[in-house]
Formats: sequence, C-alpha cells, structure tokens
Amino acid sequence: MGRGPGRGPGPVGDHPHLACAFGQAPLPDATLAGVREALVDEWKAEATYEAFSKKLGQPFPRLERAEGRHADLLMKLLAAHAHEVPSRPEAKPVDAGSITEACSQSLEAEKANVALYDKLLAAKPVEDVRCVYEHLRTLSADRHIPALERCGGKRQ
Repeated sequence: MGRGPGRGPGPVGDHPHLACAFGQAPLPDATLAGVREALVDEWKAEATYEAFSKKLGQPFPRLERAEGRHADLLMKLLAAHAHEVPSRPEAKPVDAGSITEACSQSLEAEKANVALYDKLLAAKPVEDVRCVYEHLRTLSADRHIPALERCGGKRQ
C-alpha cells in the first residue's frame, strides 16, 4: 500500500507513495478546471527546471523529473475520469544569472504552487482529487521548498 495521504489500493503507476483510489465519474466543471490549472502549473515548473538543469545542474534535474511525475499523476487523474488532457502550453523562456538566482526564483514558484494547492483544496474537491492535491502539496512543501532553501549553498 502507498504511504501518501488518502485511502486507496496503493501505487498509481510510477507513484509508489500515493494511496489514492481514482474515481471514474466525470468531474464537476469547477473541479475539472482546478485539475487543469494544477497541471499547467506543474508543466510550467517542469519546463523551468529543465531550463535551469541544462545551464546550472543540481538540484534542478531532480526537480525537473519530480515535476514531470506530478504532471503525469494529474494526467492519469483526468484520464481516470474520462476527461481529455489539455494541450501543453508552450514553455516561456526562463533564465537566471546564477544558481542562487535560479534557486530564489524556483523557491518563490514552489511557494506559489503550495498556495495554489491550498486554494484548490479549499474548494473541497471530490475525494480522489483531494488526495492527489494533498500529495502534490506535501511534496512541494516538504521536499522541494527545503531543497531550494539549501540550494546555492545558503538558506534563503
């Protein structure tokens, strides 16, 4: 059984720590919009970390892979509910002059990601969506933010 928040049969694909059982009924419009908003945010983070990875190296390759898994989970959630996955928006160019600057930008983005999940959770979505949101929020708050606070050799 997975170790993530929520009840469920265990791993979903390559998400071994997630314990959510996905429903199958179509999602209410507001919930569907929230899942899509979260997906676009995860794609944006993945593209940002990809750009920083190429230029600066660690810790960005790990974060890039993690954001890809987050987006994948949201796409699986949409598919389970028989919703189409939206087109991935074109990545906007990002740049940072130094690892410290990249870490600072990324830290602010991760804090905004946590705030997004707080907002989406406040809307009281259906159980499986809530479980996924809580899981992704926890990863950003408990893993990504601390890594970025250590990034560049100093606490921010």
